[in-house]
Amino acid sequence: MAHVDWKGALLELQKIVHDYGPKEIADDLGISVNSLYKQLDPNYNLEVNPLDPENPDGKPRYKLGFKTIFKICWITNNFKPVSMMLNAMERGIFTIPKNKDEGAGFLKLLSNADKESGEAFRATLGALENNKVSKEEALIGIKECDEAMGAWADLKAKYKAILID
Repeated sequence: MAHVDWKGALLELQKIVHDYGPKEIADDLGISVNSLYKQLDPNYNLEVNPLDPENPDGKPRYKLGFKTIFKICWITNNFKPVSMMLNAMERGIFTIPKNKDEGAGFLKLLSNADKESGEAFRATLGALENNKVSKEEALIGIKECDEAMGAWADLKAKYKAILID
């Protein structure tokens, strides 16, 4: 499994919260600013959450979860920490343009290409489940790859049409 720089992501999140305004974010999250600061402290929140003297039952209360990270990113409209985590896991995020009308054709083609590529990906993973690809699985894989390549070719053709005009 890839190494995710949690500390780096938390430090980036701290910067975003500081720049945006910790009081506003804490209010949106329904927590105190003190609790928000504890959640964003990498020394407090990495790997094992140390016991909190203010916590009588000994259960960690300030552990920062992905949902909270995502919500902070949503509030601030800055998804860099999420992107840092996903990129380390060989995943990614992208931003859809605000003016969807002008790029609607491109976005529809991109979405279809992504969907078809995902189906080819899942078919391949399914075929490799037992470390041996059967003839039936190979035929399904070829079909899914053809559909994915066709979807990418449609997107490529849309780009080429721009060059011709």
